[in-house]
Amino acid sequence: MKPNNSSSYFYGWNIVGAAFLSRFSFASGNASILGLFFTSLNAQLGWSRTSIAGVLTLSRLFEGITSPIVGTFLDRYGSRWILVIGGVILSVGFMSLSTMTDLWQFYLVRGIFMAMGFSLVSMLVTNTTISNWFVARRGRAIALAGMGTSSGMLMISPITVGIIAIWGWQTAWIFFAVLAWFVVIIPSALIMKRRPEDIGLKPDGAIVGKSDYSSLQADKDEQYDSIKEAVWTRRQVIRTPAFWLLITAISSSMLAFQGVNISIAPYAEDLGFGATAIALMLMARSLATILVTPLWGILSEHVHLSAIRVIPFSIQLLATALLTFADTNVMLWLGIVVYGAGFTGMMIIQEVLWANYYGRLTLGTVRSTSLPLQVLMSGGGPVIINLIFDITGSYKPAYAAFIGLYLMSAILIWFAKPPIPSDFANPDEL
Repeated sequence: MKPNNSSSYFYGWNIVGAAFLSRFSFASGNASILGLFFTSLNAQLGWSRTSIAGVLTLSRLFEGITSPIVGTFLDRYGSRWILVIGGVILSVGFMSLSTMTDLWQFYLVRGIFMAMGFSLVSMLVTNTTISNWFVARRGRAIALAGMGTSSGMLMISPITVGIIAIWGWQTAWIFFAVLAWFVVIIPSALIMKRRPEDIGLKPDGAIVGKSDYSSLQADKDEQYDSIKEAVWTRRQVIRTPAFWLLITAISSSMLAFQGVNISIAPYAEDLGFGATAIALMLMARSLATILVTPLWGILSEHVHLSAIRVIPFSIQLLATALLTFADTNVMLWLGIVVYGAGFTGMMIIQEVLWANYYGRLTLGTVRSTSLPLQVLMSGGGPVIINLIFDITGSYKPAYAAFIGLYLMSAILIWFAKPPIPSDFANPDEL
């Protein structure tokens, strides 16, 4: 698809649309969706919750290992073929899952092979691309693309429940395999571009040739101007205090989130809710997430304010407390809905923070430097919470510990200040 440079319409919104579709498909790998398979896999194959959840830890480990390589290629070549290859891997992987009979096959396909696919269609790829296309409207652009995940959860949750109930869990995997072609592979091949400079544009829609970018966003916050053309090496990144504050806060909160996320369906089931009610809860969470996402997009464009940065982590703390002490249906529903709304803000704000703090030109390198620990921690959440469940017979002790992690994350993110870059580059020359 050839961009129209003579139109006032900015091609960057096409990038957001393609990223939205990719995020829609990514929802099929969400821990909450995997939780919908727990009962069927346990009944038919005899697998425990811990053994099923363990595949996510293995998957996260491999995603973390591959992310630095993905980030380097992303900065150099762009996201188009990265997304296409990732979509093909996921399609083949989901089709393979429909034929599995042994746990080792599940771990090999979902934990290792498909981990490469999820790494290639991850937020590292889509959000880094968007951050290259937007500066002034970065928050709302990332938020709009992120609505793909919420929309995917809203639609995929009830569809998955229905398919499993009528045709079985094998058919649900086949559905995901077909979906990848229509929302990842084809749109990415037709639409995705690396940077606006590659087609004679500038971020946020300025139509230029090879001119200087220094005047763009001159009326914006000085913080944005000072870092937007910075370039970083991995060694420079890890020497900044901001990197360690951000990565510790985000990784800890991701461990808590993934732990709660995979437990929502079985937790509600243990409280006496049926599959239909659980699907409705997940739909309500996704709907709430969609509704608040535009607000998070606008708020995230003011992340230089410490109070804005801590809001989503505080909301996650509140939601986890509601789940922990839920003694009524209303508290459980409210906890699940608030949890989804808070997580959306946490993800949007962290993406804007990385881009605003370290610039867009080497953002793939910066983000992929942070991801190994973040991915490993998030992968540990499902295993930790299910081990605690196997020992205590309850998810509540783990929920209580996660409240502490969210509190720590909020404190750390408060003190994270922008680093001072030492190297700069002209984006037209990269």
